Amino acid sequence: MIIIVAIVIIIITMTRGGSRGGLWGLSACGSDTTLPSDSLDLGYMIASACGSFEDLRQLGGSMDDTQRFKYLTSHSTPLISDVLHSHQVTKQGKSWKVSFQLQWLQKFPWLSYSNVLEGGICRHCVLFPEKPNRGGSQGAKPGVLVLSAYQRPYTKALGKDGILVCHERSLMHRHATESADRFRLSYDNPSTRVDSRLLKQQEQQAEKNREILRQIVYGVEYLAKQGLPFRGHREDKIDFSVSSVNRGNFIALMQLLGKSNTTLQEHLLHCPKNAKYTSKTIQNEIIHIYACKLREKLTSKLKENDLPFTIIADEVTDHHANQEVLSVCLRFVDLTSPQDPHIKGVPNKSYQC
Repeated sequence: MIIIVAIVIIIITMTRGGSRGGLWGLSACGSDTTLPSDSLDLGYMIASACGSFEDLRQLGGSMDDTQRFKYLTSHSTPLISDVLHSHQVTKQGKSWKVSFQLQWLQKFPWLSYSNVLEGGICRHCVLFPEKPNRGGSQGAKPGVLVLSAYQRPYTKALGKDGILVCHERSLMHRHATESADRFRLSYDNPSTRVDSRLLKQQEQQAEKNREILRQIVYGVEYLAKQGLPFRGHREDKIDFSVSSVNRGNFIALMQLLGKSNTTLQEHLLHCPKNAKYTSKTIQNEIIHIYACKLREKLTSKLKENDLPFTIIADEVTDHHANQEVLSVCLRFVDLTSPQDPHIKGVPNKSYQC
């Protein structure tokens, strides 16, 4: 008889364990930390944490914002017809059952019922966990509603020292609620997030820098096409706020463009001297880039069409500077207009020997 009772107890225990392990898909502690994607029950997450706040934080950290928002706002809710967890209460020789009340979910917006754990849990504290302050809830050990479901005693849920009321007043819960509110606000309005603000500022600064560099390149291109000299006698100490002093064509052109472009004007007047991009070094670099692009375009056409070309060079002596000046000119067939091909000459820069 004793053996039969023992077998029945083992079967009941295995059945209960199997109902959670097989039906709900719960795994052993630490064996699997993957949360089901088709369920909105945080009981899976609490069960995987195995009573560890660190594991709970790691599980929350591995969750993306979309899934976190769904758990926070659309957690699974039991139906009125569902049978919720209950326990036996005995008082003065009388016994009755007390069950989890659905009206608590309306009274406490942070409270949810987990079908997996068969009890109440705090969504805010599970998703944004902090170690609880001990002695905060009468009759509840630290971690109830967070690391384990609230299953009893339901008779002490409400009231001045009720478990749910004390949990709502606890410092741990207030911090978690503040974090949840900030997360919900940032999720609904991504522009309010700190990283979004920083990224937006970087994008605005990058676009501003592009506009400034674009105007500087336009100035170099204009002077180069017109064959005008760039620099004046002295450009080492340029004050863009003073327009009466002639510092050369490039500086004068930048001042002129700045009058109709507030971004360029602010840059010339207030930008640090080592970041103005108006020095002779930058001017020469832009000209060199133009020359490389032009040379690449011309040679690519000659190579593609196998066109003939000639190079003409001439040399002259500069007696005042006591130097030899070499001029190089490239002549090729210009096919820009196929109806009217003609010989085009491109003078190269002069080399001083």
